[in-house]
Amino acid sequence: MRALLIALHRIHLERQAHDVLDRLYNAKNLFQSLGTGDESLADVPPQYTAIFHLAHPDKPEEMLRLEIDFKPSNTDEGFTASKAHWTKGSRVDGAAQSPPLEIFNMRLHSGISWQLKISAEILVDPSRITPRMEDFANAVAFKKPPRNQYPAISGHKIFTYPTTLPILGVEQRATFRYSLKAQPKFIVEISRYDEYGRDNAWLPRSTHWAVSFYDRQWDTKFSENAGLSIGVAASWNPHVNPFFEPMDPDTSRDANAGFKDFLLHTQTIGEFLDELKRGSRELDEAMDKFVVDAHLSGSASVGKKKEKA
Repeated sequence: MRALLIALHRIHLERQAHDVLDRLYNAKNLFQSLGTGDESLADVPPQYTAIFHLAHPDKPEEMLRLEIDFKPSNTDEGFTASKAHWTKGSRVDGAAQSPPLEIFNMRLHSGISWQLKISAEILVDPSRITPRMEDFANAVAFKKPPRNQYPAISGHKIFTYPTTLPILGVEQRATFRYSLKAQPKFIVEISRYDEYGRDNAWLPRSTHWAVSFYDRQWDTKFSENAGLSIGVAASWNPHVNPFFEPMDPDTSRDANAGFKDFLLHTQTIGEFLDELKRGSRELDEAMDKFVVDAHLSGSASVGKKKEKA
């Protein structure tokens, strides 16, 4: 279960990505580094993930999703590919199961939405991974970007891959992972998603940013169900407070105190995204004005030269 706040506007330009990261690095009142929290936000490196949407090689009507994380290493390249994570996606015809819980909220004044949902990944059984699928995953490799390219800003793709499977889509995710300062047990992930065309281009054709935050204990609690026999109940209490613990223990008598705190955190992060969007729009308007002013100035200069001639 995660709260997912999605910035609906698209961020195409490199100058806007600079602005997003500058504002993120300065949000010390909201976020802190994992662990001790003493590390500067700017010193937390992003984690990169290659995401592939594929048609099943033996069942074209079914979709597969492959994620491969790139872990920092001491090699000359700097990163190595981790173990492949195969899950079943929605069907090619669009049919998909609805999650058991989904809460959706739209901030109409800003275009920012958030949603809280319980979802379960359907893992591909290892025995169902075909040699073609395994060969494809093993062939995905890190490729060092040019020195003047910082992928979290430019969106430059950092991996290569074969074309031995029917590819429906390719994405790269750059994730900055922090904890929420007001309640450090919550993990906050600010991610840039870059989508690439099928022509294997290095730069993205579209980009969007998203923020998600969650309590790691949620996954632990829900995973307890995986090994239960039919008819056996989970050990955790199926009420709100075990999942949303209140910040103030004195409010524990209120069965919804923790969930109210959670909604306040959602509101705070939503306001942070509003600021990002306002800053991005103001930057666009300033750059547009600069272009217009430069154009008018250039026209006036040309006119003066003609008068002298």
